Amino acid sequence: MEKTIYRRPAATGETRKAAAQVGSARGLFILPEDLRELVGTELLARWIQEELAELNWDHPLLADIMRRRPDYHPKELLSVLAFACATGLRGAEQITQACGGEEPYKQLCGGNVPIWQELRSFRWVNRELVALVVQRLLVRALSRKLGRNPLFVPPEIDREMRDRAFARVDLALRFDRVEG
Repeated sequence: MEKTIYRRPAATGETRKAAAQVGSARGLFILPEDLRELVGTELLARWIQEELAELNWDHPLLADIMRRRPDYHPKELLSVLAFACATGLRGAEQITQACGGEEPYKQLCGGNVPIWQELRSFRWVNRELVALVVQRLLVRALSRKLGRNPLFVPPEIDREMRDRAFARVDLALRFDRVEG
């Protein structure tokens, strides 16, 4: 059983070279609240599917999520919540409505429209996992904007994108408190 959540190996040698090329100009790191403005709906949905495919589902944390509530369709919920965080859709009730009629939400939830309580509960229990996928999406979007390879992201930029991912997830959790 592997120890990492992602199957792909961490980038090493190229990372320092990429850091030197990127520099520290903060303006370059500005990303829209809705990543579709930068990459489009189809590409963003494809990235989510690729990120989920890269997760090591045999990892104890992920295996536990799958075992705990298989009726929740955890992969679909993770996909939907990551897409919602990446596009600025916050409330669980709004996400449920989107799953019932909007593409790519319908596709990402696999035809199993979640009730808002499932989304809310899954997001609360799996905050770190949702943020991890959103972080990877932010890294991909920034890399695309800068014309860089997302596998060779300098650690300081990766940390910045991690912080931004958690900020997005935490904002959505605050919306859940208001709705519930």
